[in-house]
Amino acid sequence: MSFPNEARGRLTEARNVLIDRRSQTNDPKERAAIDAAIREVNENVGTLNQLALLDAATIVVDATKALEAVVRSARLGPFDLHVKALEGVLEKIGDLLRNGEVGEHLERAPEPVVTPAGPAPSASSPVSAPAGSAPAPTASGPTTASPGGVSAPSVVSSAEGSAGSGTAPTSTRPSTAPPVSAPPATGPTTVSPGSASTPASAGSATVPPRSVPTPTAPKPPGTPQTVTGGVELPPIGTSSNFTALRSELDAWFNAVILRDDCKDKVEWHTKQLIKHQSRYRDVGLSLNRMPWAMIGVIHAMECGFNFACHLHNGDPLTNRTKHVPAGQPQMGTPPFSWENSAVDALTQEGFNTVTDWSIPHMLYLLEKFNGFGYRKMGKPTPYLWSFSNLYEKGKYVADGRFDPQSASKQCGAAIMVKALIERGTDLSS
Repeated sequence: MSFPNEARGRLTEARNVLIDRRSQTNDPKERAAIDAAIREVNENVGTLNQLALLDAATIVVDATKALEAVVRSARLGPFDLHVKALEGVLEKIGDLLRNGEVGEHLERAPEPVVTPAGPAPSASSPVSAPAGSAPAPTASGPTTASPGGVSAPSVVSSAEGSAGSGTAPTSTRPSTAPPVSAPPATGPTTVSPGSASTPASAGSATVPPRSVPTPTAPKPPGTPQTVTGGVELPPIGTSSNFTALRSELDAWFNAVILRDDCKDKVEWHTKQLIKHQSRYRDVGLSLNRMPWAMIGVIHAMECGFNFACHLHNGDPLTNRTKHVPAGQPQMGTPPFSWENSAVDALTQEGFNTVTDWSIPHMLYLLEKFNGFGYRKMGKPTPYLWSFSNLYEKGKYVADGRFDPQSASKQCGAAIMVKALIERGTDLSS
């Protein structure tokens, strides 16, 4: 079933619940919310099948706001059958937006068990820093040039440490499962601009008698990767320390190129980010001027731009979260507002204490939000690089299980950030 058809079915299901609920309530405020929602759903259902995929996704995102308003206005107890039915429809719509053709909800990557790496000085591209923050020392060493992209002037923030030093405190977010055994890396990866990466063997195989080729020894994580044009990228590090990963993230961001076949989807994501910019900015201003773009990108990754979902993990706002991290927000009574839930999620991650909002540090925090499990295998995380020349396939699909053949259908966070910068958009709050 196509996305528009399935979305129309979900909205029709919601409309039927609304009609039944309206006949049984005498509360004027609730009736007004139900009438408004029915009008909105009727209009959306009538146009869904005539829309292109991305326009249909926009309609579905908007429709959830009307449904959520009805849940909020319900005057009966939390176990009322109609409210529960609407909550169920909202959850199905959320799953459709996250797992349909437009995007998906990427499973959290289990944390790798690694030996801490030493500091690796490098340069990093700034977005902006809050007024009054102390200037950071400049790191030595060149910044990798960007094939097809523009690199901003490079600065380095203070080293990772306590709150306020530029790095979020250690996250309390539990991983989805214990670390899994990593398959051996396959060697360097050659990537063509505008296309997905293709594994290439390292070195030439020796052919002994009887013409049976000898397999090339697999390369461990840390093997340099190159892109067409001779630009060599730093290897994927196994550390989870920002100081050690700064130069890698900076160089990869400068080298990343959007795949031609994904341009329409990236354009849709960019328009959604800009459309809701003021709402993200309001939350950012309450969190020590956290950049609105950072909040918007997390909203895209976790919720598919659905404002009826918790920013923690995309679960419906009508209850506390059920998935990792479960039971959030701990304070307050459901249903929650999107803003209150977002502040809770971002505060739990320590984002309200961050002062370094350079591009590499933003990418580091985004990757940390999903997990560092890809690094153990020397694999690029789709959470950052999906839809680009730096990612082809391989992702965690469930319960910490990595599938090397599955490809992410979600636009990577780094690609959204890059697209905003290329439009000349100010990312700060």
